[in-house]
Amino acid sequence: MQIQDSSIKSPKRANWDGVTVEKIGEKQIRFILKKPYSPFIENTTVGILPKHIWKNVSTEEFAFSQFNIEPVGSGQYQIKSINRDSGGLIQYYELLSFKKYALGKPYISSIFIRFYPNEKALLSAYASGYIQNMNGIAPQEAKSLKTKEIRIETTPLPRIFAVFLNQNNVPLFADQAIRQALNMAMPKEAILKEVLQGYATAIDGPIPSTINFVDSTSFNDRINEAKKILAKDGWQINQSGVLEKKTKKDTSVLQFSLATSNAPELRQSAEIIKDAWAKLGINVIIKIFDTGDLNQNIIRTRKYDALLFGEIIGRDPDLFAFWHSSQRNDPGLNIAMYVNSKVDKILEDARVISNPEDRKEKYKEFNDIIHQEIPALFVYSPNFIYVVAKDIKGLLLGQMTTSGDRFANINR
Repeated sequence: MQIQDSSIKSPKRANWDGVTVEKIGEKQIRFILKKPYSPFIENTTVGILPKHIWKNVSTEEFAFSQFNIEPVGSGQYQIKSINRDSGGLIQYYELLSFKKYALGKPYISSIFIRFYPNEKALLSAYASGYIQNMNGIAPQEAKSLKTKEIRIETTPLPRIFAVFLNQNNVPLFADQAIRQALNMAMPKEAILKEVLQGYATAIDGPIPSTINFVDSTSFNDRINEAKKILAKDGWQINQSGVLEKKTKKDTSVLQFSLATSNAPELRQSAEIIKDAWAKLGINVIIKIFDTGDLNQNIIRTRKYDALLFGEIIGRDPDLFAFWHSSQRNDPGLNIAMYVNSKVDKILEDARVISNPEDRKEKYKEFNDIIHQEIPALFVYSPNFIYVVAKDIKGLLLGQMTTSGDRFANINR
């Protein structure tokens, strides 16, 4: 399997490590795993490459092959034409329904998939009637369109956005009282209303959309309670208006940096969080990075105090990569640098349990521990926003992980 070739550097390679394949018939294959792994069935949603086309493509050429641009597969549609601009960049694909598709020829006979360099160009094309459906717009734009009675379909995405606390960089985060106060003063309601325009769900745990934030206490009451927790822990406001704690040896000041991406929603959310925590007397320095720089030089090296970031969990929530102690360093995704032997055992057990209800119980145990220890401050799970033509019937978004999943049942 090419996905296992390390030189190709597939982001899905880890999901296929140690898996072997046997051909048992003309239309049957068997996957053999070294040990039980219950979410494995989700791995099989990757596409199958036609061997007669790809067999002569070297690993060095793989990522740059023209077959990535002009793909051959077995899906609902086939390419009729590709339109490029003078620079060779693709402007659109014209697709025709594939009559030999396994589940029957799709009802919609042709589709144009058009590409735009930014949201402004996308919205302009929609306003002119050049396109009838679109995704990738900001919540503010979605709210504006909805007031015009334009059809907007949404579904929760299996992603969580949280502030991850790096105790290795900031020893103060090891103080349970500080983590409790920060969590209590997290302005989730303001972020959902002002930044996400309601196109998200507030959460209070690491499992998207299932562990919802339902605290009925007002934000002001939570701020006051957080102040009491910090005061009881020995923190007092100094002359600069920042919390400090004096001991016989030294004086600690409650301040740290909050790193995040330059994505508009994250920048705005970071500012709201900073303002909320300032009410407690905490000095937060926001550090904004380009996405590539954030991933390569900040997250991979774990060079941050606190990190406002999102994680794509997937349909079948295997949380091992995000919270197991073995995943603290790159390429692991345990960006909270969390260590708990009991959680490690729970996550290891959950991966091999095939019964969904039993797995759910394991994840409840896991969530209870995370909720108690607060290694991260959970904020929201976003919605997928899809503007759809009113005359399209039979649309069923269902459970999605990526924007491309909106085409999963396009044949219907």
